[in-house]
Amino acid sequence: QAWIQLGFELDAADLSEDEEATLSNFAMDAMAAARILRSRAEGAELPPSAHGPFPPWVDYGLELAAADLSEEQALALSNFARDTMAFARICLEREGDEISPPRRKLSNLGFGADLDAAGLEDHEEQALSTFAQDALVLARAARSRG
Repeated sequence: QAWIQLGFELDAADLSEDEEATLSNFAMDAMAAARILRSRAEGAELPPSAHGPFPPWVDYGLELAAADLSEEQALALSNFARDTMAFARICLEREGDEISPPRRKLSNLGFGADLDAAGLEDHEEQALSTFAQDALVLARAARSRG
């Protein structure tokens, strides 16, 4: 369901071709599905986002963008995380200081640090949700920077 919600938000953002090119196939599929669902509503207006002008994906994406991940670290993120980071960067370009990263809480960093400190083995990490794996990548990136 998170993907389809992101699809609705992406569709509502009226992205340019260049902006869409920064998204994964999953995000493009979510946006296409959202457009189909919107068209099936037969012209009925779907409810506006309950998230206001900046959906929760922007907070999560800003957190990831602020982490200054290396290319290798960014590739270790889930597709959803990379897409939220791309969407947050698009919002930053469009809105600037209205959604500046310093106003955002780095909530995933603490969760990832706890996971990192647990000394999980590879097979245990692979059993984690993509959200937990993304938090782990974020924490390890922060630790590597000192």
